[in-house]
Amino acid sequence: MDLTLGPVLFDWGRDKLLEFYKEAAGWPVSDIYLGEVVCHRKRGLTPDDIIKIGEDLEKVGKNVVISTLSLVSDDKDLDVVREACLLPFAIEANDASALQLTKRKKGLVAGPHITSYNYDSVQFLKGIGVNRVVFPLELSRDAMAAITERSDIETEAFVYGKLPLAFSWRCYTSRAFGLMKSNCKIDCRKYPEGMMIETLERKPLFIVNGTQIMSALTMNLIDYLDELRDIGITKARISPQYGVTGDVVKVFKERLDGRISVGEANNRLKALEKTGFCNGWYHGKAGWEDVKESAEWKSLVIE
Repeated sequence: MDLTLGPVLFDWGRDKLLEFYKEAAGWPVSDIYLGEVVCHRKRGLTPDDIIKIGEDLEKVGKNVVISTLSLVSDDKDLDVVREACLLPFAIEANDASALQLTKRKKGLVAGPHITSYNYDSVQFLKGIGVNRVVFPLELSRDAMAAITERSDIETEAFVYGKLPLAFSWRCYTSRAFGLMKSNCKIDCRKYPEGMMIETLERKPLFIVNGTQIMSALTMNLIDYLDELRDIGITKARISPQYGVTGDVVKVFKERLDGRISVGEANNRLKALEKTGFCNGWYHGKAGWEDVKESAEWKSLVIE
């Protein structure tokens, strides 16, 4: 199983993104996803920037994939998807428009926002040229296994990061500043980790990230890397988090190689996380739950 680095979902600005991908070139990941998934207004990188970054990453042996918008709401969004599909790299389609606009039959990935929920849908995608499926985040272990045991398509699972829960035509961040999406002032750039929403009891609930709602808790499947590999998952995605991604990648790589225990891995990740972990969807339960099945984890994690 290889580690992959998903697209940056937050607005970090051009300088930070250039620095981030320069560092990522040295991380132990096989694939790096570039591009904008959430909102075309917050694109920090130009197409020329992406081509330069992609070429530099390919020189050091990385597979480069361009992620497209997950929600296409107007002609401008469609133009951004069309522009992404013309870049000289593999494409991750997060909306049906990207599947229609790209003509390539190689290097086409169905992203986690394409509803590949069962074997028949995966086989349909394979039939139109998709050669890798990133499973939707809400799929359980059993649901993924039911697909991989019958299909020979390459598969990828989201194993770490804030969960993208919903996308809207309206911008939640702009509304928080009394603005409409049409007169957006890129206020999301003030929140490189998103805007936290808490319950009345002051417990983390959701994260507002422009037009996107995310989980406040971080999905963490490091306990289950061996299990994912056994059911046929070939790639494990880490979603970038501000300031800690390189450390997270290192922990996952060491665990994947068997150099550290599950308990040590969780302790190190816990030190990097601010709001806590979840893994409920993987077990077929509510997404916010944090199910502990590993005896090793229970005995070694420091409370």
